[in-house]
Amino acid sequence: MKNIFLIVLLFSSTIAKCQIQSNIITQKEFDDIEINNVKFSSLKNTLGKESNVENLLGIPSSKNIDPDGEFYHYEFNGFTIGFSSLISNGTIEKPIIGRFIITNKNYSIIITGVKLTIGDDISKLGTINFSENRDGSKYIQYQYCYGCNNFIYIHFNQVSKKITEIGFIELT
Repeated sequence: MKNIFLIVLLFSSTIAKCQIQSNIITQKEFDDIEINNVKFSSLKNTLGKESNVENLLGIPSSKNIDPDGEFYHYEFNGFTIGFSSLISNGTIEKPIIGRFIITNKNYSIIITGVKLTIGDDISKLGTINFSENRDGSKYIQYQYCYGCNNFIYIHFNQVSKKITEIGFIELT
């Protein structure tokens, strides 16, 4: 859990120092994003419960489930997803997706009808806005509103324009 928190903190602090130009899509388009033909809204509705996740994605290659229900982490071959519980007034509430990452061609994502996977050229996305990291490198970000705490990001090779990673982060 600490590793996930540190990664999210590092990523969010990097973004805070960057120029963010999100590609805004509707809330419905965001919920209708598909990962290997599973809607994002369906993944959210699993609440991280092992049997629900397995029904949608199959058996993970590894998992880490907190016995107290504070986090659920599942790894598949090329896809990682983590859920964390919201803690309000000292009580644990329903888990939300904290992040997911697609790292190889075994998984694809469909955003506004465009199917993408690792190695695809970003030109498949058509005309898009690019965000800029502190080091000047560019990436692509999708949100359903400006200032939302969650977004889809697409990292790509700056020379070849081929996608290297696709992910989601919920900054809580």
